Amino acid sequence: MVYVQNEHGHVLLVRNRFSKLWTLPGGFHRRGKDPRDAAIREVREETGLDISHDLHEVGQYRQSDKPHYDHIFRTDVSTTSCAEPRPQNWMSRLEIGECSWRNIRNVEHDIRLTSEALHALDLMKSVRGFEL
Repeated sequence: MVYVQNEHGHVLLVRNRFSKLWTLPGGFHRRGKDPRDAAIREVREETGLDISHDLHEVGQYRQSDKPHYDHIFRTDVSTTSCAEPRPQNWMSRLEIGECSWRNIRNVEHDIRLTSEALHALDLMKSVRGFEL
């Protein structure tokens, strides 16, 4: 999962077409593959943004009901230098219903988030030092 924040303090979220829940962009990486490369690819496919220039791993966590660890990355982007985020290929358009920049301070009150997104945002709160 990738926490993408713009210069206005908004975080980029994607809504899964089938669950109607919002989450951070990202996806699974194959065993033996670099999680950073997978994060860059998934964000590009789901939103069209190229985040390869400034991506940092913040941490990992494992939910008790999941067999794998999720890697959490962060990056800052300028919305003046990038196109409006949207899925880039037919596969992503089947999965992602919408991309949206949301005010990070109101995000938990405005929309319904996946449990993975809530975990990632909790991690970001501790790293960035702000309250959601």
